[in-house]
Amino acid sequence: MASFLYVVLFPILPTKKFAVKGFFLGVVISLLFLYYQYRMNNFEIFSALYYALFIISTSTWFGLYYTGDSGVSNYSLVKKEIKIFLPLAFIAQLASIILIIIKGALL
Repeated sequence: MASFLYVVLFPILPTKKFAVKGFFLGVVISLLFLYYQYRMNNFEIFSALYYALFIISTSTWFGLYYTGDSGVSNYSLVKKEIKIFLPLAFIAQLASIILIIIKGALL
């Protein structure tokens, strides 16, 4: 869903950096998902944090993936953006996996 929305909403997402566009879209999707969980009375702090980190980092990955596929990207800017945002997305993804393992261990 995030990859489809990213491509469709690409022109109206803020900033010029592809990863920041993905991050912004991930924040919006995760907030909508967390609101839905809250409304369904199925809200837990570990689950909320896990889903938020996972959705945001995955959406950032999609944004970084799209940098090389776009005709509006510049190789040097893509290289710089990947160098900055890829480790951040990886750390967020890893943190979400660790949170789900901790949640499973606590059950």
